[in-house]
Amino acid sequence: MYRRYTRKRNRLFGFDYRNRRYYFITICTEDKMSFFGGVYNGIMCVNRLGSVIYRQWEWLEQQYNYIRLYGFVVMPNHVHGILEIVGPESVGTGRDRGIQTNVDNEMNRVGTGLDLSLHAPGSCKILSLSHIIGAFKTTSSKRIHEIGFSPFKWQRSFYDNIIRDKIAFHNIQRYIINNPPMWHRDRNNRLDFYTTN
Repeated sequence: MYRRYTRKRNRLFGFDYRNRRYYFITICTEDKMSFFGGVYNGIMCVNRLGSVIYRQWEWLEQQYNYIRLYGFVVMPNHVHGILEIVGPESVGTGRDRGIQTNVDNEMNRVGTGLDLSLHAPGSCKILSLSHIIGAFKTTSSKRIHEIGFSPFKWQRSFYDNIIRDKIAFHNIQRYIINNPPMWHRDRNNRLDFYTTN
């Protein structure tokens, strides 16, 4: 008799990831290889690949007008960031709305989230979180390969946490800021790394 193993589900079952929410995102490189630089005296020093990652994260907010970006850090082999999906009624209102405390309130949802293409700014079709992060991973990989670094790959999928309230939001922001100084205790800290010029 054998046991049937199933892949652990990364997303919350039954939750619509087009909902207006704040999400804490973690994305790792394949095999947690350190592609993006190193931590020295508690400070993360990105190389040119890490610089690409910063630019592509910022690109998300330019590409999708219903996204707001908050804390973000590039570590040697992973990234952490806070991403907000806002409803179409909130597009263009800036970052001063604060955290929603009523997490059970159903928000407006537009479209099916099945379109994998990168749509033009100004469109009000809201893609799912998986599609948004997929666009980030695809475009950042493409940019890194274009500068001649073909070994780079992201790990399959990503980790997310739905941020429930202001306390969680501020705790996660603090965690992101303190990630480089705590690198020596990070479970992702490995000795495997690539050097780039």
